[in-house]
Amino acid sequence: MIERQDENYGRRTLVTVLGFMVLCIPFMIFLSKQSYGDENDKHLTTAGWLALVVFFASIIVAVLFVPHPSKRYRCKSCGRNIQPIPFDTSPNREHRFHCSHCDVVWTTGVYDES
Repeated sequence: MIERQDENYGRRTLVTVLGFMVLCIPFMIFLSKQSYGDENDKHLTTAGWLALVVFFASIIVAVLFVPHPSKRYRCKSCGRNIQPIPFDTSPNREHRFHCSHCDVVWTTGVYDES
């Protein structure tokens, strides 16, 4: 069994999270302009409420239906989808993936802190 390092795994995961956060900024700007009333009695417009519903619905859809990067990992040698090695058999709870076709263990350098 050969071990190889996937140096882009952590970067891909970080880009996914930061991409979502950056996409939230225009939404927050839009939402901040959707209120009316004086300082003591602010109300949200119908468009503001609709935007909030769409935002939370998209978060629920993303959590339920968009796979986590560790669930859709592909072997860098053969391109097959491979499953993660369970944390209890992985040293220091590192995200590692074994391709049985190539007999390669892909190490990521990303560790689970929980």
